[in-house]
Amino acid sequence: MKTVPNRTFRNVLLCSTSVAALASGCAIQARVQLSAAETLEALATQTSLAVNEYHLEIRESDRQRRLAAVDAFVARLTADRDDDIATAQHTEKLNQALDALRTDADVEYARHRAAEQNLRIIRETATGLRNLGLQSMKVSDTMRTFLTDRLDRAAQGAVPTGE
Repeated sequence: MKTVPNRTFRNVLLCSTSVAALASGCAIQARVQLSAAETLEALATQTSLAVNEYHLEIRESDRQRRLAAVDAFVARLTADRDDDIATAQHTEKLNQALDALRTDADVEYARHRAAEQNLRIIRETATGLRNLGLQSMKVSDTMRTFLTDRLDRAAQGAVPTGE
């Protein structure tokens, strides 16, 4: 294999570097967009897991609170079964507790839906960035890859002349 003389190599290197510098703008932008899309998708996936785990934990907590309210009601009702006024008060307290639990559940559900909507927006943004990155990858990326390969080979030793 023949090698290119130093002067010719230097000229090719300068020309290649200039072309690579011009072509790399799109390539760098595309890589950044694709990396950002990948990062946003990973963020959305992990956040979705956390949001869903939190939602399930809150639902279980609400269930436990509801059971505790009913158990407390039954215990008070059993203790005051002969007192109609106390029984009515206990019933009212149970209704208040259940209303408070329902309000808490509604608030949590609204927060969960808002979090899901935010995750959809993050995923849409990631998809948009990915599409932009893919559209940015053109012939200049192929040229940049070719020139980078040539420059790497040149830095390692000799550049084949093609003969």
